[in-house]
Amino acid sequence: MHAFGHFSENISKGEKALFFDWIQKYMERRISLCPAINTIRSWIVRFEDQYLMYQTFFEPYPEGLLEVDFIAPNLIKDLWK
Repeated sequence: MHAFGHFSENISKGEKALFFDWIQKYMERRISLCPAINTIRSWIVRFEDQYLMYQTFFEPYPEGLLEVDFIAPNLIKDLWK
């Protein structure tokens, strides 16, 4: 939310609504946090925000590990048995 504050005055109502929709879905455990993070990353590039550009929060892991789907523990089963 702190990073969102950097852009809140420069983005449209539609962009804000989309971002908060992703946050709500994340809180409901329906999606990963990646869509919201990637949106902020796109705003970092769009608005050339030097402060956020170098924050490790937006590049914490190698790219191949960043997208992880949430699977509810009760839905995990071995389909090969």
